[in-house]
Amino acid sequence: MDIGNQKIYKIRKNPYNELTNNEFRKKYRFLKAFCLQIVNEIRDFLPRAVKNRGKPISPGLQLLISLRYLDRGQVQDDNGDLHGVSQPTVSRCLSQVCRALASLKNNYIKFPLTNEELATKKVICDANCHILHLIARWRGSAHDSSIWNESLIKEQFENGSINGILLGDSGYACTP
Repeated sequence: MDIGNQKIYKIRKNPYNELTNNEFRKKYRFLKAFCLQIVNEIRDFLPRAVKNRGKPISPGLQLLISLRYLDRGQVQDDNGDLHGVSQPTVSRCLSQVCRALASLKNNYIKFPLTNEELATKKVICDANCHILHLIARWRGSAHDSSIWNESLIKEQFENGSINGILLGDSGYACTP
């Protein structure tokens, strides 16, 4: 915002410092330590800082802006207001963080293909939070159980192609 020649910036807080662990998890769905780990992995793929009219945005905040948008699918203006950035800045952060995360895909996305791998990996996301299977053709507003009911992997479990146990949260029906 300009008042004469003086620029006034939106107040930008640091959620890593300002929020308790519980508040942080409610807002971003991840623990602070996990987000900081991800920041360390994607830092080299992000610009040093996204410029917001002279006030740079750290890689850590870029990640949180992107996570909040991906989780809630909210209008970018609301996300920008929460983090003290403009809507175009939210768009830039989202684009850059998603590209950075996608560059790491080979480190994390793998589905077991052999019988031996199937015997050792029995969940879609393993205990170390490595993604084993991803379905990306549904909008964020689709309910998890609807996506599951339409998935090929559910069919594979039901017809015995995959032998194992898949754990889910309360959004899924308990089935054999």
